[in-house]
Amino acid sequence: MKSIPLLAPLYEPADLKFEEAKLAVCVFELSSDFDIKKVEPNLENGSSKTGIVVFADYPSCQIGPYKEVLILISANLHGKESYFCPFIFVDLDAAMAFGREVWGFPKKMAEISLEFENNEYKGNVSGKLIRRGETLIEMNASCNDTVDFDSVRSMLENTPILNHKVVPSVEANKSDLDLITSVDIEYDIHSVFTGTGTVRTSGEITKVLPETNSSISFSATCNMLLPLGSNVKNLLDH
Repeated sequence: MKSIPLLAPLYEPADLKFEEAKLAVCVFELSSDFDIKKVEPNLENGSSKTGIVVFADYPSCQIGPYKEVLILISANLHGKESYFCPFIFVDLDAAMAFGREVWGFPKKMAEISLEFENNEYKGNVSGKLIRRGETLIEMNASCNDTVDFDSVRSMLENTPILNHKVVPSVEANKSDLDLITSVDIEYDIHSVFTGTGTVRTSGEITKVLPETNSSISFSATCNMLLPLGSNVKNLLDH
């Protein structure tokens, strides 16, 4: 498997390994009338109606250091509880291309800031996502309480992330690929604190999340592994 340009590839396809990742995770309930089919028609609603916003700072990764903002919403495919990713933003070109071309993550470039009150990653944390001069997400949280590592790990692991991967064709009104993909991220958590927070959204993000969201929040440091995933549904066959 190769990436382009072939003479100087933007990335080498492989499992992505992140060391000492810094995360701010906000978890909240979606409205009772939320319907995943309005976001992705090929999925069913999950057993819970949960939205997650993740601000991440990756200081060490094969493709270089970068920051990311990820949105996940609960979903179900073939009877398996999952998360669907409708939006994700990064500030590194290799991360955008790698995520879009391999897993189908719908990555866009943006300006991202993530600030922790101290080096213990305990206390106040804030994040901001700006794209083309517009602030799309502002996050503020206070995470002072300790929490069991396993409870956080169980929330993040064993629940695959689904993406709708589309590769347009050079021929008009056609797609070369149209797939639902799945990947499971692995976490080795070093520290984690919990508290409450607020996420404010605007622009395209309001197609999925309300403008103001009160959340349960976590600040964490960890190592992560994003492995190559699998194609779980070929939409060109339907």
